[in-house]
Amino acid sequence: MKKKIKKLDLAELILLAKGGDKAALAELVAREERSVKSTLYSLKADAQEVSDISQDVLIKMSKNIAKLKNPQTFKSWLKQITLNSFYDELRAKQRCLNTVSVNDEESCVPEPADYTSNPHNIMLKGELNNAIRLSIARLPPKYRRAIAMRELKGLSYEEIAAATGTGIGTVKSRIARAREKLQEELKNYMEK
Repeated sequence: MKKKIKKLDLAELILLAKGGDKAALAELVAREERSVKSTLYSLKADAQEVSDISQDVLIKMSKNIAKLKNPQTFKSWLKQITLNSFYDELRAKQRCLNTVSVNDEESCVPEPADYTSNPHNIMLKGELNNAIRLSIARLPPKYRRAIAMRELKGLSYEEIAAATGTGIGTVKSRIARAREKLQEELKNYMEK
């Protein structure tokens, strides 16, 4: 039976996994692990994050495969789980921005400052990064999501359209509007 499972195409594996076939689910996890890790690396995650987040993504996929309505959307569904997990991790990190863990506890203390750089440059860089982060956060969700997938993830318009369930024209429009809004909000920083 194991050899049979390995020879199945993706659509057949998905249907079997949705039906509760553990061998099919194990094969699906094995096949998709590399794709999930590749997506995470393209998002600039470090090796430890990739390992942790990919395990989380594959567990979520395994637990929720039965809820997948259309097996043909599996790839975009899995990519969305991957993106959501990555951004969840990023948001969790931002809650303890510039902090380090003490004795593996949840409490955080400020990270020692980097005195090797010019303090003025550090301040300007921090101010610009904060302005960019706030500007992106103020974007309407549909624009914020599209620009993040394009600029942070590097997805093509077609991939974004598949992940968001919209047309390519809509994706291009949202990205263009997001860029316009960001340029308007950040024009004071760009003129300096």
